Amino acid sequence: GEALSVVQELATRGERFGAAVLSQVVEHMAPADVLALMDALHGARKPGAPLLIATPNPRSLVVLEQLFWLDPTHVRPYPRLLLEHMGRDAGFSVAASYADPLSVPVRSWWKRCLAKVRSLWSGADRSGPMDSVVVLRREP
Repeated sequence: GEALSVVQELATRGERFGAAVLSQVVEHMAPADVLALMDALHGARKPGAPLLIATPNPRSLVVLEQLFWLDPTHVRPYPRLLLEHMGRDAGFSVAASYADPLSVPVRSWWKRCLAKVRSLWSGADRSGPMDSVVVLRREP
């Protein structure tokens, strides 16, 4: 809640950001609050300024089955496609959207091989990146 009020206050004072980063933030918020924060950030950023959103990747079964719900403050997972749509609704364009390759689970070589085989066999991702990134831009 504080992030939204701070951004709104800065926008009303006419201050503008050159960029904004929401890293591991949106999953702690309800959809209406995420949209309100995106709207506020849209108004408080310079034209062309990026908004980077990094959040747990719900396509990763490691995240969805094991890690995400261990944090009781998590409200819901946000797939990249949903964040892209929400960003467009707030007036942004999508500059980039990807699963962060640096967030692949750290495992021994044989566990990596086993996870890849299980992923291929089940059709579910047990070895891929655990974080998603969406970069939005405010149009000039």
